Amino acid sequence: MRRTAANAVLMVLVAVLAATPARAQLYPEPNRVGIYFDTGATTNWATRPAFHSSTAYLVLTHPTGAGYGITAFECRLALPANTVLMGVQLPPQSINVETLPDLAVGLAVPLPWSSAVVLATITYYASNTAPGSWTLAPVQPYQSIPNAMVFGTEDINRGYAYVMQASHVPAAVVNPDLTFTVDVQPDASQGAWHLSGPGGYVCDARGDSTFIDLPFGSYTITWAANGTWAPPAPATATRTHDQWSGACVFSGAFQQRVQVVITVQPAGLAAPWFLLGPDGFWLQGTGDRTLAGIAPGSYTVMWAPLAPWHTPDPSSATLTAPVGETITFAGVYHTPAAVAGAAEVLRLLPARPNPFNPRTTIRFELPEAASVRLEIFDLAGRRVTTLVAANLPAGPHEATWDGTGRRGGAAPSGNYIARLTAGAQVRSMGMQLLR
Repeated sequence: MRRTAANAVLMVLVAVLAATPARAQLYPEPNRVGIYFDTGATTNWATRPAFHSSTAYLVLTHPTGAGYGITAFECRLALPANTVLMGVQLPPQSINVETLPDLAVGLAVPLPWSSAVVLATITYYASNTAPGSWTLAPVQPYQSIPNAMVFGTEDINRGYAYVMQASHVPAAVVNPDLTFTVDVQPDASQGAWHLSGPGGYVCDARGDSTFIDLPFGSYTITWAANGTWAPPAPATATRTHDQWSGACVFSGAFQQRVQVVITVQPAGLAAPWFLLGPDGFWLQGTGDRTLAGIAPGSYTVMWAPLAPWHTPDPSSATLTAPVGETITFAGVYHTPAAVAGAAEVLRLLPARPNPFNPRTTIRFELPEAASVRLEIFDLAGRRVTTLVAANLPAGPHEATWDGTGRRGGAAPSGNYIARLTAGAQVRSMGMQLLR
């Protein structure tokens, strides 16, 4: 359709707007326009089978100028790609209409005011059941107000025109994808989760799940550890389930954890040790211990002195735990009689205090005179500072670390390793700085 000669109403609208500044209501005032699937403007999404005729409505809600009938309106209507337009029915008093997709309509008799005014009835069918979005935009190029959809009322001769705000972008959707899925990977993990949503909705389950007819709104999932399986990171996620966003999918990849076994010999000996691991893992214990369900990665055990026993040699060990595997640290303590006649060994005694703030004292015993280095490292293997670098006689010695680095700056809170080197012998132990 093209503009007819009887386009007086719209021409009057344009002329009035050119002569008198239009009074445009800005967002978030009323004057919302949208595509709905009912005349009351309550439903702007629908499920439709393919190749079946359906009806939608162009509705202006709560128009400004209560009591004044609507005499003209302008907007551009864009249909979903898979929707075929069968016809647009305008009010019978329409006297001039711009060719679709533009609707620039003048009315000989004003539409009566109401909270939901039906401007047009649209007949269509969908060529398939795929989701499709309707959109609204200003008429091009015949805009009464640039970049705005607009309508006029019976008081238009006084220069009143009003902006129509789109009710939603997209204005409507046909056959929305309302799939709601919790996808747990791998299937063998049977990962546990807690789902919460609008209206107090909660669900606790394991593994994969698919939901239908869940209410629209914001949902949050919290993943939980399941035996030796670690939860996904981050541990929580939030998604919006509505007709606009498409499928709502929560996908969580669980990671199988490892097992670390610490054994002390002789059996039953409550010998102390420290265990350092990935991501700042730190644990202090005694005797035999089995740690299940912890993160994969590299672990270091440091055996601590226990009088009158001699500490295992070497005094520390590092092993890498692959996903799903078990690693074992074995520490063998010897009595003085067992090493009688043997060469004395280098001893690095536990730091006191530990944890500490801001300083701690490290004691060590040299079996003979030696060139000695006592250094502090962080868990990434970077040297923080050197406390001792000298030739020392046999016997007991000590050094104090004040928690600063080589350049005098304060070291951050965390776990550190003290490494003592005397000749060919090396000893290490862990310390924790708490600011």
